Amino acid sequence: MRTIDSDAHVIETMRTWSYLDDSEKAYMPQVVSRTEGVDDFNVDGIVKRNYWVVNRRIHDKEQNLFLDVAENSREMRDVQARIVQMDELEIDVQVLFSTLTLRPFADRAAIEFVLCRSYNRGLADI
Repeated sequence: MRTIDSDAHVIETMRTWSYLDDSEKAYMPQVVSRTEGVDDFNVDGIVKRNYWVVNRRIHDKEQNLFLDVAENSREMRDVQARIVQMDELEIDVQVLFSTLTLRPFADRAAIEFVLCRSYNRGLADI
């Protein structure tokens, strides 16, 4: 029997947005860091410091990091490491999701479209 992981995430990096066309660069997300204020924690209990800014809206960047997955694997910088981990977990297929795009993240569909396309182009390139 095959095992399918239907909620596998590839964490976005600035490389994710490098697939935007030149005319779309204005929509490229930025990263901001919080240095003051009340601590906010991710699912692993780690203090979140960095956030994506998309179309002047702030979004979690460090929410679903799953620190038991190596950074180079969760960011798909090392596909072989990802496959090794899948083998260890006896997973045959992973359905990949962008963490940022799990919920609406811009107030214009055109912005969401170009960022999702850049994410998908990045995965295709990998």
